[in-house]
Amino acid sequence: EQRAAVLETEKAEIKDRMLRIAAEFDNYKKRTRKDMAEHETKVREMVLREFLEIADNLERAIASWKLGGGEDIKSVQDGVELVLRLFKSKLERYSVTAIEAKGQPFDPRVHDAISQSPSTEVTPGTVLHELQKGYRVGERLLRPAIVVVASAPPATSPATGNDGQGAGT
Repeated sequence: EQRAAVLETEKAEIKDRMLRIAAEFDNYKKRTRKDMAEHETKVREMVLREFLEIADNLERAIASWKLGGGEDIKSVQDGVELVLRLFKSKLERYSVTAIEAKGQPFDPRVHDAISQSPSTEVTPGTVLHELQKGYRVGERLLRPAIVVVASAPPATSPATGNDGQGAGT
């Protein structure tokens, strides 16, 4: 009977310890979720601040163009090219790189073909035109390139009529 009382006490202590561990684990999960959400928010804000700098530069370029009466197109072009270089450098900071498409063999993993165009200049299956650049973040695909792919030109029958299909009567 005394042994049973000791076992009952041990059982109650173990149950209490297990309930505390379960509560600590539940709190840990909640804390981890909250920390992850805060981290995600901070990273998003950091990236957005980078893009706000680009927007500021574009707004300055437009304001400068308006002040100049829209006459100096070369300075506007130079300003836009400068902002584009800034934008590309910020993308590189986040390991974002453009996917080479034009002249490359079509690859459905990184290219999204929206049409085909007959061509005698390149091998069928080669990307003829890039309508929208594709990008990667590190090794992961961020966005596929939208492309037009070369197809074989339509076969034309020779004017002599010797195409093997019996061109006469």
